[in-house]
Amino acid sequence: MRGKWCVNVKLEEPHCDLLRDDPRVVAMTYNAGKRWVSLAAAAIDDWAEIADMVLESYRMSAPKRLLAKLDA
Repeated sequence: MRGKWCVNVKLEEPHCDLLRDDPRVVAMTYNAGKRWVSLAAAAIDDWAEIADMVLESYRMSAPKRLLAKLDA
């Protein structure tokens, strides 16, 4: 969303479904795919929850060699 800070994450399909009606979710300005979710940063109260989402997103997008370092 233009003019607002957002956190964009790629999530597993069931997690995307859980966030579908979440008021923090904003429409993305481009179609990045159905697994990407954009959350308005100003509406986030629990950053630990967001940290879990960011880690899930990283695990889905990072190259395998970097994931191996993360799991080591």
